[in-house]
Amino acid sequence: MPSLRSDPADLDGPTLERLVADESCAGVRIRAEMEPLGGRGSPINPAIHSGGVYAWQRRYTAESDEPQDCIVVDSVQSQAARLQRALADLPGYPMIEMDLSGAVLPAHLPSRITSVEFPHRHADAYVRDAFREGVKFDKTELGRALLDATASKPEALLGWFPHSLIYGFWQSHTGKNGTQAKHPRMWTSEIIGWAPSMSKDDIEGRDRNFERLGTKGDPVNIDSSAADKGDPKPSEVGHGQIPFGGTGTDEAKRRPPVMSFARITQTADLSFATLRRVADRRDQPRGFDPVRARALLAMLALWAHDRRFGGSVDLRTGTTLSPVPGTLKIQVCTGNGLVDCNPQSVGTAALEADIAKILEGIALPAGLNGWGQAHEVLRPSKRLSGYIAKTWPVPADDDS
Repeated sequence: MPSLRSDPADLDGPTLERLVADESCAGVRIRAEMEPLGGRGSPINPAIHSGGVYAWQRRYTAESDEPQDCIVVDSVQSQAARLQRALADLPGYPMIEMDLSGAVLPAHLPSRITSVEFPHRHADAYVRDAFREGVKFDKTELGRALLDATASKPEALLGWFPHSLIYGFWQSHTGKNGTQAKHPRMWTSEIIGWAPSMSKDDIEGRDRNFERLGTKGDPVNIDSSAADKGDPKPSEVGHGQIPFGGTGTDEAKRRPPVMSFARITQTADLSFATLRRVADRRDQPRGFDPVRARALLAMLALWAHDRRFGGSVDLRTGTTLSPVPGTLKIQVCTGNGLVDCNPQSVGTAALEADIAKILEGIALPAGLNGWGQAHEVLRPSKRLSGYIAKTWPVPADDDS
């Protein structure tokens, strides 16, 4: 256990090794205030869910004895996807690619998908529906090792999919003879908007006092009836001024109005209790150090967080948020209470050297260590290629 006093402590590699080995240490807590580009109170776009609704909740805060109305601006699942993609920027990070260049895809879709983009990480269907150099991937040594990996036997994941151990996985489609392995997230983070300017009933209630209304303009102002018999209406092919929102709008396409909040916060928690499930077994491979492996995962999680959220962040909804200077607080939850940490010690530059150093001391089996190696390239199976072709059929020539 490090000598954590009242002074801010550095969360460097050696300190994290000692912390993850200390059973009385629960983990790391990160809190920060966020604000829109336009400043406090400026309207933003929280994530919109099925049915055109926000994720409304009521939660307690440390400052209030009564629960407060709030909206999840960016969810745990969404943040995990952003964070694992950020790991691609870490020098030497192991990567597997799915090469889709043989498929005829629209220009907006990628021809290659990397392992940090797989929705379910190593448990994703892209891994199972893949070939490597003409061999079904699950018949290769690496493919079989990944499909059989568990939190207790994580060597293949540490070598090729560390983010599976950080953000969780469930190997739920390997059949009755598969591992059905599951591992919860050791990292959870989200962005919450507190005290929204409009109530849930005003936006989603029967009367709906507030809706998002507008019109897509057209400089020529093509008339909605300007179509010959049998031809599509101009609005059906994107011409003319097209209003949205209001009475009679299709519920599935409804969009709630932008929202203003009294305050916006980001919270992040790194659970050492969950982390200690990794490599929790007696028969460790020769030279393998489970404590160092767990410390590596902790460093990767902190590195990704600083990389993705250390500055401004642009959410998919078109919202830009930045941390309010001076509000970032990082604390270690020890058996003796909370200890403040030096935020500079978990910056990307500070952690990269520690990550490289600790990797040298983790003995991963030959063939299962992708760190610093060339990307493994997979290609889709016939079944997956068929799914893609039917989803995106080659368009017929259109001379209209």
